Amino acid sequence: MFDCQETAIQKTEIFHVSPMWCESGPQYDSVIVQGSMQSSIKFAQVCAMFSTQLAGQTFRIIVAQMYKKWSSRNLITGYIELNGPPDGSFDFYFLDSVIHAVHILPPTSSNSRYVIQDLYDGDIYLCLIRS
Repeated sequence: MFDCQETAIQKTEIFHVSPMWCESGPQYDSVIVQGSMQSSIKFAQVCAMFSTQLAGQTFRIIVAQMYKKWSSRNLITGYIELNGPPDGSFDFYFLDSVIHAVHILPPTSSNSRYVIQDLYDGDIYLCLIRS
């Protein structure tokens, strides 16, 4: 669940974490994770999810591989660029720290970096914070 940054309505954003998606291979979707500071966000590929209980309280956890942000936005394209792919190390985050799913496009012949697809589909959250 997340609060839509545009309408303030609570919505559900679904992302997939499956080692065998429709028998076609793995699908590990990417998400935006809230960093330790309010203005800090991180980009991650979610590799697994699980719940654990401690002292009668349930905690929902994601296991993620983090992308490293290259810079602010590309001055020419306006896109957020990332170094990648993730280096193979894993981090743990609370599921509640996930802001929402995001598309991370792989490098192309004209761009050697991973790119956050936020201008194409009007991701208002990323447009507002201007990473």
